[in-house]
Amino acid sequence: MTAGDHSAHAVARLEHALNDPSAFAAAYELAEQLRDEGMSQQELYQLYDQFCERHHDDTDDTRLDAVLDTLDFITGWCHPGRRLFPAAAEFPSTP
Repeated sequence: MTAGDHSAHAVARLEHALNDPSAFAAAYELAEQLRDEGMSQQELYQLYDQFCERHHDDTDDTRLDAVLDTLDFITGWCHPGRRLFPAAAEFPSTP
């Protein structure tokens, strides 16, 4: 599987997770799975950030909230015991 295939597959998996009735739990669980499959912290951040932009104007904030909350765990902006990666990271915000 090429990096592009991996990325396209991850996008489809995240879209599916965000359509789950428990969007946050599904998005967080997927982030754990992708990390365990070898996706880096930066790659996870970029994937979820892309969905932040995609769902920014949704009338229902459920998907956006799930993405933003999971981004906190990806970047480490949460309780240290809940971080998906050992160290907090700094990534540039997209306008």
